[in-house]
Amino acid sequence: GRVALFFGNKISVALDSFTVTVDVDDPDALSVTLPQIPAPTLHAMSQMQQLVHVECKDIFDSPPILNISYLAGSLQTITLRLPIFLTKFVEPVQLGQADFFERWKQIGGPPREAQKIFPIKVDAGKVDTVKNRKVVDGACFGLLDGIDPNPNNIVAAGVLHMSTAGKVGCLLRLEPNTEAKVSFLPLLWYEMNADPPHGVQLCRLTIRSTNDAVSAETLKTLVGALTSK
Repeated sequence: GRVALFFGNKISVALDSFTVTVDVDDPDALSVTLPQIPAPTLHAMSQMQQLVHVECKDIFDSPPILNISYLAGSLQTITLRLPIFLTKFVEPVQLGQADFFERWKQIGGPPREAQKIFPIKVDAGKVDTVKNRKVVDGACFGLLDGIDPNPNNIVAAGVLHMSTAGKVGCLLRLEPNTEAKVSFLPLLWYEMNADPPHGVQLCRLTIRSTNDAVSAETLKTLVGALTSK
C-alpha cells in the first residue's frame, strides 16, 4: 500500500529542520518506509507531499506512529497514529448465498470466530444502515446484498493478503437488534467514557476467518469504527 501525507505551513515564516520519521511496533509484521527524505525546510504559505510505502507481512495490531519535528522559534513536535490497520490489506470478495453459508459453516465457531455484542446509536428507532455499510466497505470487505433477508443486517466477505503469512479468508455478519435496549448496560458505557445510554440499541458483529488472530483484530477494528460518532 501507499499513503500520501500533505504538510502545509500556514504561517508567514519558514519551518526549518523539518523531519519526518515512522515508528512500527513489529517491523517483522508491518514494513513502513519513506522512499524519499522530506525537504528540511517547509517554506511559508506552502505545502509538500510525502509518500509512505507500507507492506503487510504478518498480523499486526498497532498502527504505525508518525513523528514530525520542526523549528518555529523553538523545537515543535507532533505525534500521530497513521490510519493503517490490518483491514486495509483486505481485498473485497463477492460470494453467492450458497457459497457464503457453506464457507461460514466450514470455518465454524470459536476460536476462529470472534463475536461481540455492543451498543450503537439509532435515530427514531431506526438503524443507520448507510453508516454501517460505509464502515464495512471502508474496511475493504465486499458487501454481499441479498444474502440476509433482514435489510438492517450486513453480510460481507474479503481476503486478507500478507506477504509472509499468506492469505486469510474472512467472513462478516453485522446484526443490529432494534428490540434490544441497553438500559441494563450502564457499566459498559461508563467503561467506554461515553454519554449515558440514550437512543441506542444492541448490535452483534461476528467475524469468521481461517485465523483466530485475524478474526480478533478485525473485530476490534470494526467495533471501534461502528461505535464512533
